[in-house]
Amino acid sequence: MKKLSISLFAAAIVSIPSVAAANDFSTMTRVMYVQDCVEANPHMNLYESTNKCSCVIDEIAKEYTQLEYEDAAASYKYRNMVADRGRTVRQNTREAVGKFEKLLLTSYETCKMRPNN
Repeated sequence: MKKLSISLFAAAIVSIPSVAAANDFSTMTRVMYVQDCVEANPHMNLYESTNKCSCVIDEIAKEYTQLEYEDAAASYKYRNMVADRGRTVRQNTREAVGKFEKLLLTSYETCKMRPNN
């Protein structure tokens, strides 16, 4: 019985890092998102906006890997760029931007934030 419990404990310890790292973003990515989000929401106090923005990036991390997030966030950010550069971004990423916008709205609702327009 003791060997079985030790084996189960060892298996649990070995599997924890893979579960935690499944869609984990780097600390820098999370901090940068929260800082940008806090700056974009001046109607909230610092404590409230920090907590809610952290919640939003946690919700995003459930759906995207870090690389997917970086691509989608860049496409979303530059979707209104003018001229030829903007056309390239819009043509190549229309679906990704739509999915990212829906995820942002859902994350904002989950975290009880109102979207900034």
